[in-house]
Amino acid sequence: MFTAVNAATGRMVPILQSMLDRGMGQLTYGEARQEFSQRVTSGEFCAISQREGRAASQYTTAEMVRMEKAIIAGMEQGNHGDFMLVSPQVRIWTEDRHPELNASQLRAVDEIFLAREKIVGLEGVAGTGKTAALSVIREGAKSAGYHVEGFAPTSRAAQKLSEAGIKTSTLQQYLAYGTRPDAGEKRLYVLDESSLASTRQMHEFIQRLHANDRVLLVGDTRQHESVEAGRPFAQLQEAGMKTAKLDEIVRQRDPELKYAVEQLARGEVRQAVASLDDQGRVHEHTNREERIAAIAKEYARSPQSTLVVSPDNRSRSEINQRIHSEMQSRGLVNREEHTIRTLVPRQEMTGADRTWARQY
Repeated sequence: MFTAVNAATGRMVPILQSMLDRGMGQLTYGEARQEFSQRVTSGEFCAISQREGRAASQYTTAEMVRMEKAIIAGMEQGNHGDFMLVSPQVRIWTEDRHPELNASQLRAVDEIFLAREKIVGLEGVAGTGKTAALSVIREGAKSAGYHVEGFAPTSRAAQKLSEAGIKTSTLQQYLAYGTRPDAGEKRLYVLDESSLASTRQMHEFIQRLHANDRVLLVGDTRQHESVEAGRPFAQLQEAGMKTAKLDEIVRQRDPELKYAVEQLARGEVRQAVASLDDQGRVHEHTNREERIAAIAKEYARSPQSTLVVSPDNRSRSEINQRIHSEMQSRGLVNREEHTIRTLVPRQEMTGADRTWARQY
């Protein structure tokens, strides 16, 4: 069996299986194997180093390798800048205006202000005060004459970034507008949730940078990864991108809960769940009906601050219906029902499938 690396995210796609699925019964296994072998010979697919625990040969595309190298080269070419992001006077003046920053936030802000590199990173898990730190960075950069503009791969992330006072749009919207002419002005681009950006998006973004542009990539390699092909934020860090880190949780005030959150931030999932269990925060219901009823009651008790996560569409639909009924019984939702017909995406089709007319 051959597998393809989906943008080196670690998710493997069985190549021959995918070819047969797209062949819709018109392609034999022998034909698929022969076609793939020819494309390997032509250099379209490239073999990559075998990962431990993987028996199948693994491949990526030559195009993906080219873009990954270009992204890293773009970062390395900007590592020899002559000027810090802001002058020492602006740095001191800005930081002195914000005594509310904790040690971790102040250290990260200071590193970014002092950076001479064209592209730098800011890494921090949820709850470390990234929004507050970015607000101070925006203030200092603006005082230094930069036009500060923010992007994010999703609308929700863009909205969150705008809370730092940064004019923000989606990365896709920016890329759709085409190349911006170089007017010589100084710009600081802040790309939030960078680990959600694909290799193709990051490659196009970096190719459009002008001489006076600076970039701050914000993300967390442990929390998110791209839906499309690529993991450029992590690859840039592995290639030596200067990265400031936020490592102190500020969102959680409860010491016991904060301890569990810090464990999760370090990737210690088993220990974190055990800590939450010891604190009486984990509740188990072996009966399916009891479990769904308990979820609905907990959600209805505090709908504004509760998130329900379900592993499949069937249980998601059942939980939604039970929550709806529970909120109706509490008077939080009108009891009058209105039935409408809606269209939903076909769950068995991938984004690539939807671009292929024969799939319809």
